[in-house]
Amino acid sequence: MDELLQFGMEQIERCLARKSREQMAAKHATDILSVSWDPLERLHASENELTTLRRCIEVAMEVALRTAPTGSTPVDDLTWGEILAAARVYLAATTRSEAIHHHVGETVLEISTSFELSTKPAASIPGDGTVSGNGSGYSFDNHAYARARLAPNLRYSSAHNVDANDTAIEDADRADSGPIPAGINEAMLDAFGASATDVFGVLTTAGSWPLEPADPDAAVVSADALADRVAEHMIQPEGVTTAVARKRTLDAIKHLTSTSAELSATDWKPWQARSRKRRVLIQPLAQRSDGLLVMSPRLCIATANIYLRYLKQGQLPWSQPAPPAALNTALEAARLARNKALERQVSKVLEDAGWKVISSIKETKPERLAVPSLQTEIDVVAGRAGDPNIWLLEVKDPSDVFALADIRRMLDRFFLDDKKPSYATQLSRKLADLAPHADSVASALRLPAADPAVPYRVRAMFVTREPTPAQFVGGPFPFTPLTNLIETLEEPPAQP
Repeated sequence: MDELLQFGMEQIERCLARKSREQMAAKHATDILSVSWDPLERLHASENELTTLRRCIEVAMEVALRTAPTGSTPVDDLTWGEILAAARVYLAATTRSEAIHHHVGETVLEISTSFELSTKPAASIPGDGTVSGNGSGYSFDNHAYARARLAPNLRYSSAHNVDANDTAIEDADRADSGPIPAGINEAMLDAFGASATDVFGVLTTAGSWPLEPADPDAAVVSADALADRVAEHMIQPEGVTTAVARKRTLDAIKHLTSTSAELSATDWKPWQARSRKRRVLIQPLAQRSDGLLVMSPRLCIATANIYLRYLKQGQLPWSQPAPPAALNTALEAARLARNKALERQVSKVLEDAGWKVISSIKETKPERLAVPSLQTEIDVVAGRAGDPNIWLLEVKDPSDVFALADIRRMLDRFFLDDKKPSYATQLSRKLADLAPHADSVASALRLPAADPAVPYRVRAMFVTREPTPAQFVGGPFPFTPLTNLIETLEEPPAQP
């Protein structure tokens, strides 16, 4: 087990180093070169390969922790290749099964009236591209989604055209890189004995662990040695004694450690990339049989980034087990504040680009839009002189999802009516309130009278902070991330 953990951590360190080099090469290609190939497509292919490799290594390490093998065969390149091949087959089979089970992906499973099973491409589903309900699924373009998520890595290259909303987007990015949302630090301390700041202190210290050129690519340390180094480099909050600080650091280390006992005591489904708390990506300190910890510095930095991104979205990096009530309340407050902040950012981007904007229209204040009534609150309405389109913008800030089960749940929330009407149904109702009164809404926006040949019309669209899976199933309304908002609004309408 110990040899597999050491070998695996070294391979993860090299895998993440390769990923960093590939990202830098793709950015340099757009910065200084004119190339005939698509840098984004090459980056996507590299990311897909290296992410799959990293997940296979994690599967192998988790199996080693769960089974604690004691054989005498050494781990060489051939043995490791065989282990990775088995992990790859396992992940591919379970992921394909998960995609068919949740009806999200390239293949749809059909059951005939005589209970015969068959598969067909999801693209062959009839209709407007979104199909939901009993026994049906979504034609989800995962390739396009992955490309859209990677595009910001190349956004700020010198070859990128500067548009009207760059300043507002940069302001939003700076705001997003601020401190941990209020209340989460204290709630995590109460729940886990270590705050988010304590967790980041351990991860960033481990991520900067000094390695000499002759050292292995993964370090082996004791929990006490790691805690000593954290104490040496971290500034503790005022009023926190050295003894209390050390206990919190040791609790954070324990929180971030993958152990044989914990992994073997939990249900192990490695294809569930989001729901599991007990996994190497979230607990990157692997405990050997002698109690020492094996760690990849780059993996620790990656884990810190994962924690930071999820906490800023009002989420933990796992969904099971559910957080204690006080922590859950703090996370919900962070989600609400983040969504409201996005609404303000959308309005600012539009105003900076010269659009007339009315935002946060309560259903009790229809006179703000000069319409008779509203069924529910409207986020943003925008228009500009010389453009017949008045945009009804529904601002949504869903959390990042990558696991297929989470993608299915998100798609259902956007398109499937259940106990609550779907987001698409809600937007349809808002559009029905405004569409018959386009001239009145234009007047409320203080737009000039329309050309009789080209009257005003109300159109609806979802605006999100980042690309979201719902954008890639061909739903009834268009989507745009904030970064592309102005560009999308200025596109000429598609011809029927």
